[in-house]
Amino acid sequence: MKMKEAKQMPLHQKFHNFCVEVSTCVAARGGGRSVNLKPPRSEAAKHLHEFKCSCHSEEVYELKRIQSRHRIQLIILQKKNGLFRQKFRNDRFGFTLAEVLITLGIIGVVAAITMPVLIANHRKKVTAVRLKQFSSIWRQASLNVYNENGTYDYWGTLIALDSQSALDFYNENFGKFITTTEVKKSQYGIVGALPSGSGFYFYRWDGISDTSSRTYLIFCPYYKDCVELGETAKPKEGESIVDGKKTFTFYLNGNAPTSGWDGTRDDLIQKCSKENSKGYCTKLIEFDGWEIKDDYPS
Repeated sequence: MKMKEAKQMPLHQKFHNFCVEVSTCVAARGGGRSVNLKPPRSEAAKHLHEFKCSCHSEEVYELKRIQSRHRIQLIILQKKNGLFRQKFRNDRFGFTLAEVLITLGIIGVVAAITMPVLIANHRKKVTAVRLKQFSSIWRQASLNVYNENGTYDYWGTLIALDSQSALDFYNENFGKFITTTEVKKSQYGIVGALPSGSGFYFYRWDGISDTSSRTYLIFCPYYKDCVELGETAKPKEGESIVDGKKTFTFYLNGNAPTSGWDGTRDDLIQKCSKENSKGYCTKLIEFDGWEIKDDYPS
């Protein structure tokens, strides 16, 4: 029934209804001129009313078109802004896999170049410090042994190349004044571990002369090197079995070898550089103030 009424509605009434809608829309958006809501009474008024409604219709259409265009531009700007923010986040906080791999590769190359140098320098410092400490400890122990016996006759109780004799001799004399974490027999003598992690290899080479001149004390900044040396070293004088890097020679009284030295540093460097006289490297380090210099023979 309503459909039929809408079809049978007069034309000017339709225009009136339409203008009411347009006026409401325009007023809601704050634009356009007011519309006469009174129905026209004459044919001329109808045409005028139609013209006004037509004008308002064009204004509303233009307004809607502008708003639609602005809305589209706003959406585009929002999307661009979102993409920019996302790109900024990626650029600011993210790295590609290739960048990560390249960075790790560079770090690896730098580490491979610098680490051996750093390790070598650290080992030199540790070696020099432990050499000085050991020399001081053994010298004091030697002095205590002498004061206890009142003579050097006790040297004669040590049998050459006998590990049990070396162990008994150490326990009777030096063992009372030196703190160790382990002392055990080796092939020709004994090896002992010190609390610092260093160690020593103690043995008598032969019985041709008095014990003090034929007994050798090998110091190792790292105890494991002395254990290995005690199992593999040949029965020779101490100067011939050390390398001046992992193993160093001392006399039984705790002093560095000086036999045949002319008193100069150049002579020590020359002797320390020779294969069978590395025992003088200990004296060279002591001569330099217990420091391994850059020109130390490698």
